[in-house]
Amino acid sequence: MEPELKTILECSSDLFSKGRKQHIQPLLIPMELQNPTDPSELIRIQPNYHLYNFKMQPRFEGRIGITDSEISKKKSVHKSIWYQQKNGMKQKLAMKIKLKICRTKIKSKEELTTKKIGHKERSIAKKIGHKERSIAKKIGHKERSIAKKIGHKERSIAKKIVSYDTIRCDTVRYDTVRYDTIRYDIISSSAKEIIMDWYYEKIHNKKNYIK
Repeated sequence: MEPELKTILECSSDLFSKGRKQHIQPLLIPMELQNPTDPSELIRIQPNYHLYNFKMQPRFEGRIGITDSEISKKKSVHKSIWYQQKNGMKQKLAMKIKLKICRTKIKSKEELTTKKIGHKERSIAKKIGHKERSIAKKIGHKERSIAKKIGHKERSIAKKIVSYDTIRCDTVRYDTVRYDTIRYDIISSSAKEIIMDWYYEKIHNKKNYIK
């Protein structure tokens, strides 16, 4: 999004898929949420197929899903966020999400060790149970990528490891692919605080978050 867009109420037609252009009534969004954000400010969302529901305001709830197939086929994925009012009417904001994808080499010793384990490490991670949180914590910053490589089930483990501050980190490693953070072009830092508050609360609820 270009900085020329003054508010997120200005919904340009290019955000709609072909044949779905329509007029949208303005949404009542606080002024602090209407300022374009600094491109250097990033929010991380795990690039697996889930619907991420987060609240910017009690009246609106948005969700986004990105599939692994979309990520593997493209170098970048553009998504727009749907908001749904209480009356069931769906409206789309002038907002784009771009997911940049780049390849990266495995650098740390712990990551190489995890790679050599192969498929068996999934059962190992399961057997560790709750204790693995403290083990991962002791490893340091690198444990985030290690947890990601354990397998599908580690998502809940990895999510429980991260703290409020680590949600702000700019990269997520999954296998040998580094997924750069999804950039919100028109969400101010105050809106990010709301999203991260929800995100921090949601990651501790495995039943509702992980499919």
